[in-house]
Amino acid sequence: MLEKTLNHVVCPRRLPDGRCSGALRVHDDGLPVRRTASRKDEVLEGLVRCDSCGCDYPIISGVLILVNQVAEYLARYWRAALSSAALHGTVSEDLTRWIERHHPDAPGLPSGDQRIDVNFPGSMDRLADLVGGDPRYGTFAKFLTEWQGRSPYDRLASFAQALGVKGGVAIDSGCGAGAMALRLAPMVDFVIGVDYAFGAVLMARRLLLHLPRPQRDYELRRSADAFELRSAAPALAAAGGAAGSTSLPLMGADFVVADSMNLPMNDGSVDLVAGANIIDILSLRTALTESARVLRRDGVVLLTDPFKINPTTFSQGGPDPVGSLKEFLSTLGLSVAMEEDFVPWVWYHYDRHFQVYLNYCAAARKGGADARKGAR
Repeated sequence: MLEKTLNHVVCPRRLPDGRCSGALRVHDDGLPVRRTASRKDEVLEGLVRCDSCGCDYPIISGVLILVNQVAEYLARYWRAALSSAALHGTVSEDLTRWIERHHPDAPGLPSGDQRIDVNFPGSMDRLADLVGGDPRYGTFAKFLTEWQGRSPYDRLASFAQALGVKGGVAIDSGCGAGAMALRLAPMVDFVIGVDYAFGAVLMARRLLLHLPRPQRDYELRRSADAFELRSAAPALAAAGGAAGSTSLPLMGADFVVADSMNLPMNDGSVDLVAGANIIDILSLRTALTESARVLRRDGVVLLTDPFKINPTTFSQGGPDPVGSLKEFLSTLGLSVAMEEDFVPWVWYHYDRHFQVYLNYCAAARKGGADARKGAR
């Protein structure tokens, strides 16, 4: 965790009378603070304490876990978190003992497959490169070549550029491996990626911040039981280049474990919130209400979603998810300024399995002007 991140986040604990929102600071009461040798502002292990309620939030392998009911989170996920940290980061004996003291009976979860092929190709990799010159892909290979640089992530980045987003603080809500944060970094002063999955946050930090150590390659699934080791650099260069000049490691970014439905930020404290598929995965009302809450007036929300689970969730008057979404945004004081529907989003599973969603992409401004429909 970069210590300057604490300038932008607050205690997420829910109290009987509302949010705590206390200021946070690093301390070494109970767990020694460890820093990286390469960057003194990077805390590798330690505790962050709220000045108001006294709640402690651990930093594991550079990842700050900043969620309401942090003890419950650790009790459920600590073994999976340590498995990811041991594989991709670093875990000290002090940290292991601290967790065991606080959660001696925690059952944990199976560590599972810690490869990043699950979400990396669909958000960053050049899929046309994955099929190469294999003639069996025919016109599908042509489609993948034409689609490159026009994914929903790229469309949202282009919307932000067109709306003049420059400077300030951005949130990548549900960041995964950091695909949206990478594209936003050239436009803003600081971007914070938040995700509830510890492994995703750790991988984003390795890929984009090179902390606690760089992630140079990844294993791409080619078939049910065959993997290919590929360099991550071409994919990161392609994704970053779509939004402008981006050099790695990112200096104005950090990634933390946090809940998109309970963002650890003060009201009206950020300039942009981006969310890819958070509507589909999380609660429509809670996720978007949180985005609007932390957004400053004239700030921008970027969102994209294929409405793939249940379109009627978004509309009580028929299957019109876009109309229902825009109506709900208006109740939050958000006006759609740019939008494009049926934007292909290609998800790679293995050589013979590509999944295509048709996403709705939109940029909405808080207290902004009327929509400019059909923007492209």
